[in-house]
Amino acid sequence: MKANRKLLLSDTAVSPVIGVMLMIVVTVILAAAVSSFANGMKTKDDPTQASFDVSCSASDGMIIIKHMGGDVIYKEDIKILVSHGLPKMTGYLPKENLTFYPADQEIRSAAMDKISLQSGQVATYKFGEWQNSPTPSQKGYLLGDQVVMVGETFEFALVDVNTENTIFVTNVVMEP
Repeated sequence: MKANRKLLLSDTAVSPVIGVMLMIVVTVILAAAVSSFANGMKTKDDPTQASFDVSCSASDGMIIIKHMGGDVIYKEDIKILVSHGLPKMTGYLPKENLTFYPADQEIRSAAMDKISLQSGQVATYKFGEWQNSPTPSQKGYLLGDQVVMVGETFEFALVDVNTENTIFVTNVVMEP
């Protein structure tokens, strides 16, 4: 009986077993926390990048935007930003006057793909003449809320509506 009591009262093997079990539990909890954190992180897509050739003709009443290369641009995913004057005034142009070609994209049903501008394709923005010119010899043209005169330079930028990143920016002269 004394031998059994001595065996039960001895705790020399208990300490290493409990230590190993605690290390395993801590390791499992840390692995679960790291896995949960890593799965919850979203990776950002690369920003949209493209190059364009932009010209503006007062006689045609339009800005011509030719996609020269890079990512495909979707009409509903961009805003056109125009900056002009001193002090510099900035404003977005309404999309109603923006047309992507080929024009048959415009009549697609809602179930079809987004209207896109791919490399080599052209988009146009139609603008109107400013009616309140102080002198009849100097004509101004309305780009959104801004008046640009023939021969003046304005800044033209395409902005991604999802990220607010600028896709493309250039200076354009209002040609006659």
